[in-house]
Amino acid sequence: MDIAALVAVVDAVVGGHPHTLMLKTKEGALVYPQMVGDVPVVQAYAYSKYVGHLKLGFDDAGNVTSVTGDTILLNATVAEDEAIVARVAELAGLIEEMKIRVGADAAEAIEGDRSVCRAVECPMENLVADAMLDRVADQGIQIAIQNGGGLRTSIDAGEVTIGEVLTVLSFQNTLSTFEVTSETIGAALENGVSEMEEGAGCFPQVAGMAYTVNPSAEAGSHIFDVMVGGAPIDLAATYSVVSNNYVRNGGDGYSTFESAANAYDFGPDLGDVTAEYLADNAPYQSYTDGRITVKQTDHWFEFGTPAILRGCFHFGRGLMDHPLIDLIDAKVREAEAEGAFNDLPGAGKPLPEDQAGLDYLARTMQRNGVVPEFVLLQKELVALRGGLSDLPMSERRVVLKKIADLEPRIALAKEAWTC
Repeated sequence: MDIAALVAVVDAVVGGHPHTLMLKTKEGALVYPQMVGDVPVVQAYAYSKYVGHLKLGFDDAGNVTSVTGDTILLNATVAEDEAIVARVAELAGLIEEMKIRVGADAAEAIEGDRSVCRAVECPMENLVADAMLDRVADQGIQIAIQNGGGLRTSIDAGEVTIGEVLTVLSFQNTLSTFEVTSETIGAALENGVSEMEEGAGCFPQVAGMAYTVNPSAEAGSHIFDVMVGGAPIDLAATYSVVSNNYVRNGGDGYSTFESAANAYDFGPDLGDVTAEYLADNAPYQSYTDGRITVKQTDHWFEFGTPAILRGCFHFGRGLMDHPLIDLIDAKVREAEAEGAFNDLPGAGKPLPEDQAGLDYLARTMQRNGVVPEFVLLQKELVALRGGLSDLPMSERRVVLKKIADLEPRIALAKEAWTC
């Protein structure tokens, strides 16, 4: 809408990313098209559920004289074009051949779960950031910054296919190189950690540098002890950075990078870069090295409401043998009185039954170095239950058996866990 209002030479604006439904025949939807002055703005929702059909009429001078059209629902009443179907099948076959090709080998599983990679240093992000920096190191690039939300999953140990890498890095981002001041880097890191509690995708994973974050500090003061190349960051210096084109152009709140000097956004595909780095370092050994430190205060129980205390309160185990039992007990009671545990189901109650609740529990526990086995098993259970309704009966029986096997394992793991 803003583009249509502010850019005088535009005849029409076709949007995409906000996934807005514009449809004349659906109550509650915006009318297709939306007119901003004389400029039509259109969009066709998401998931290829609709296709937009915008018709513009022009006079001999190139001026728009008429605007008509609407979005069309792509349901079973729309006949498939046989030639297009055949061509898609032909191309899909080539893509599938490429995806199943083994490109590397992983010595152990590479952790890429969002509950980890959006909260702490993450093995998968170390791989990706290292690959980015390695690709452009000969250009004098010193730092890599990758958003945690740019990853989608983990990679199992053993053979790694090209398809697995593309599943992890599904956005087809390209490498971007640019130059910014140390002040801009600090502001970017502050932006990246500003929504840690929400598990936002902006969390900054890095290579060539290290930093410490205190999530409980005031806004603008979360980041300290920033190191570049093993030395404290030079507050008067300009640094050469590599990221992906989404982040460089302001995605995930990294607006400070939009005005970067000497920016080049058309480097190789990030998936290709990572696949080649894996192949060059096979068998790849997953690791973390302390490049990101989440601060634990001297009195660790004062760090917000620590996940380890929350877990002990929630499951009622492990406190009695702790050497600071009296102090911890007082802090737990104080936190309970202030409502700090209200977002947990409560002591002795069942584990969360939704993915968001489990992600939050795993993420907060991870910050204190604890992710109990029963939390991970419960996440697996919820995922299996969530997909049941979409499965044919033959496959559903297999999943039901897995669910039945998981439930006693969760009970035993929960019983055995101590803080």
